[in-house]
Amino acid sequence: MKQIIFIFAILSPFICLANIVEKNISKEQKESARPVTKVNEVSEIRGPMISSYYRSGSNLVYDCEDQHFACVDLESFGKCETWRSKAVDRVEDFMPCAPLKKFKSDEECRRAHYNNIYAKIPKKFCIRTKKED
Repeated sequence: MKQIIFIFAILSPFICLANIVEKNISKEQKESARPVTKVNEVSEIRGPMISSYYRSGSNLVYDCEDQHFACVDLESFGKCETWRSKAVDRVEDFMPCAPLKKFKSDEECRRAHYNNIYAKIPKKFCIRTKKED
């Protein structure tokens, strides 16, 4: 019995030290796993997907196929412009979408989005114009 107590007395500081080291390592691993966003990287953060085609942003488009307005990011706005120009090249009468306006902020776009939803305006921008011929 004395031998067990002697062995435990000798090994217990090492067991405690091992627990402390393990806790410090797991804390460091947790901290390194957290995503860190630096101030200069904020512009690279992308808005959430609001549909299978668009990501949220400050540019107003009208999706002619699904018949709704959306505030989208620059990439989605550019896709809409590309889809529209391809439709013009194929001499289609009905456009897939209409890139309407770029705003300075998401809030400005949301206001315009809200106003356009409730305005009873004809969706003429979904039909190819003579300018686009």
